[in-house]
Amino acid sequence: MVIDVKSETSTSYGNSSKTQMPEIILCNHFQSTVSNQQFRLKMERFEYDTARLNLQDRISQYRSLFERSLEDHTRSNEADLKKQFERKLIDLIRNSCAACFLKDHARQIAGLETVEGVFEYIENVFGVETDEMIKERAEDQLRKVTRRADLNEKYDSFLKRIQIIVKDIDTKVEVQNFLAEDVFRKNIEPMNLTFLKDSKMHRKTAQEISTFLDERERYACAQVSLLETDKMNYFIDQATQNIGDKLTGLCVQNNKEINEKHTKIEQKVDNFAAVVEQLTATIARLESEKRQNFNPRSQPFHQSVPRFQAPGQQVQHQSNFQPQNNFQQSQRFSNPQNPNCPFCNLCNSFGHIKRNCRLIVCHNCRESGHVARFCRNPGLNNNQRNTQNNSQSNPGN
Repeated sequence: MVIDVKSETSTSYGNSSKTQMPEIILCNHFQSTVSNQQFRLKMERFEYDTARLNLQDRISQYRSLFERSLEDHTRSNEADLKKQFERKLIDLIRNSCAACFLKDHARQIAGLETVEGVFEYIENVFGVETDEMIKERAEDQLRKVTRRADLNEKYDSFLKRIQIIVKDIDTKVEVQNFLAEDVFRKNIEPMNLTFLKDSKMHRKTAQEISTFLDERERYACAQVSLLETDKMNYFIDQATQNIGDKLTGLCVQNNKEINEKHTKIEQKVDNFAAVVEQLTATIARLESEKRQNFNPRSQPFHQSVPRFQAPGQQVQHQSNFQPQNNFQQSQRFSNPQNPNCPFCNLCNSFGHIKRNCRLIVCHNCRESGHVARFCRNPGLNNNQRNTQNNSQSNPGN
């Protein structure tokens, strides 16, 4: 590469208006932006705009110096020097990007050859913010804005922050003032609002109110000392521990009482079950003894003799006895071994009752084995009955 340095030796030191040679400018280090202004992922829009404008201003300054250097020091390889300078600026932009940003976009930036192309690519990454997006972002910020009371922010500074935000929402001054007034008044503490009412300043403008409060240092908050804070924390811890211990003791006592009640109930249930079991065994034993005492074999049905019998009354033979219906027959010849079966007081035997006993006498026909209601000779008159009765009472006549 041939460098034309005509008359450089005579003018480079004598004339102070001359700039540095282009080669020296290219050898210098182009200082990148500070770390808090580097392009990084998910950075706020205002941070990106600030970093981009600062970097563009610095590139414009370097470009202006280099162009003046080429004018003062003509070179035959001016096109090659300009390409070197362009690559130097691209390297400056790359150094202004954070490591997280370069991890995803370094390859794409390396393939670009102009500064304008690199800025266009970065703009596409962060996206172009339209007027509607700017307004929506400003409205969201206005809803979240609060005075930094913990940092003792003055009311005048807080009002200026609100005024900057409302400029992106609407261009009309009346709308901006209305929004700023409304948000500013909503963020005044109740104590200061009462102070303004007492001072009759609550109807003034936001600017007058902010000046009035700042002059009286109403923006400052009372700071609690660390010693008092430690005492308060210790008191709260002790009170909390005491309450917890008391609650734990009550819970343990309640559980103990509940367990004792359950134990008593279980004992009562066990005692009742033992009594029921004992009663069941006693009932079974009594039933067994009753069945043994009332054995039907000791008093058979066909050998039973009536206790009371009229003189001369004849007992009808068993062969002449016929049951009137199946119900009577089932009652007469039921199981005699069951102590709960019917018992006849006339013949002193089990299996039937007195009205179905074969020894009972009919009042109609004076025959045994049935009653008058089931008599087969209901047509006998009183004379016949008296004659029959007399014949039965006087058999010798």
